[in-house]
Amino acid sequence: MVGAFPPYGLWALGWLAPLGLLVALHGAGPGRGFALGLVAGFVFQALLGWWLLPAGVNAAAYLAGAVVCAAYLGAFGASAAWLGRTAPALAPLAVPSAWVVLEWLRANLGWLAAPWGVLGYTQAGVPGVAGVGAVAGVWGVSFVLVGAGVLAVELSGRRPTERARRPARVALAVALAALLGAGAYEARAAREPGAAFLRVAVVQAGRHVPGRNDVRHAERVFERYRALTRRAAAERPALVVWPESALPASLPSDRAAREALAALARETGAHLLIAGSGRDKTKPGRAADRWANSTFLFSPAGEIVARYDKIRLLPFNEYTPLRRWVPWPRWIASGMQDAVPGAERTVFRVGDARFGVLICWENLFGAEFRRAAAPGVDFVVSLTNEGFTETGPGRHQLLAVNAFRAVENGVAVARAATTGVSGFVAPSGALVERVADAAGRDLDVEGFRVHAVPLARRPTPYRRFGDWIVAAGAAILLATVVRTRAGASREARTTAT
Repeated sequence: MVGAFPPYGLWALGWLAPLGLLVALHGAGPGRGFALGLVAGFVFQALLGWWLLPAGVNAAAYLAGAVVCAAYLGAFGASAAWLGRTAPALAPLAVPSAWVVLEWLRANLGWLAAPWGVLGYTQAGVPGVAGVGAVAGVWGVSFVLVGAGVLAVELSGRRPTERARRPARVALAVALAALLGAGAYEARAAREPGAAFLRVAVVQAGRHVPGRNDVRHAERVFERYRALTRRAAAERPALVVWPESALPASLPSDRAAREALAALARETGAHLLIAGSGRDKTKPGRAADRWANSTFLFSPAGEIVARYDKIRLLPFNEYTPLRRWVPWPRWIASGMQDAVPGAERTVFRVGDARFGVLICWENLFGAEFRRAAAPGVDFVVSLTNEGFTETGPGRHQLLAVNAFRAVENGVAVARAATTGVSGFVAPSGALVERVADAAGRDLDVEGFRVHAVPLARRPTPYRRFGDWIVAAGAAILLATVVRTRAGASREARTTAT
């Protein structure tokens, strides 16, 4: 599975890895299934995110996180083994359903959510398969990959319950064909040219210098963004986007920064989308000291016309979970001041175009992106600060996530990252423009790109109906358990009689 993810991108391994695990689980009991899944999950998680270690993540915390993430594969191994023994007639359809439900749970459990390494992301570069995401989200792609493995194992040899398993096999085959067919249709529709566009520029200031938080360095970075904005303005974009954490000041409280940005907006004649710390010192009492991870839209007249405060905060980075009840050790939680989460999504407007904004961690959650891309929104802006990473794999893995979000919702994504990859993702998931130097390098380089962003034409099925496939999978599992219990009760009564 590791080889199937960026930066390697060997997408075919995304089909083979689940098949290999299913073969290993064949004939195993729930206990052995859990052990096999746990080991496989730990190795996968430990190798996939290794780039976090040189970025400064505590090794003990990293390994503990890998164990927690591996538990879901352990649960899948136990579930698959139990279904194969206890509910063989429904197992072909229930096993891929179990994968989808467990994967969704792992990625959505509040502050314990671990949305990294979802199997479906391995197909971001395969339009026909990734198109399934427009129908059923990334979970639908995971269902296809695991379901194909289940079908291969089912057809590889005869079983004592061959006839009883046939209806579930047929149902699984039909489901896979329907998802792939609908995905191919959606992928083709996403490539059709749009009728309306908005010219948007993204700027990228280049190499992050760890530990450089002094005032002079911050001023140089600020000036670099302003210079890039002036250069981009020569190509007459309607909107210029800065990445997360680009502004070394708080708005609207910092009067000097606010006036400098207002002057820049008037000078360039463009709307400016600026990310920084949101703080309002005019509020009374303790409210003056509260901060948010915020994005502000300046109009060409130099006024702040809209603001969005990040809603889904990153645990142990922007806030400490259960702070009042759990005395977290220092190697897990620092003594930072918690940020204040936003209360609602903001729909920004530039002319007739409407767009939503997500900030860093929020992009990993399909439901959050779907809310930002609600009906009536034409495109989405993704702001991120990946300067903490010292290597490229994590940045390209996050780019693949944004590609899937574009496919799921059928909208273009303007992506601004402090150190790359910054650029534009088409509704098809293709990276159509990126900030790069003369040698084609897109990481740790300085530059900008201007692109005519297509405005959304119609919502995809996933954009309308959300995670329906997870609900369907849960219903299949529930029906399997109920039927198995009912069968066991009948058998017990017959034996007693």
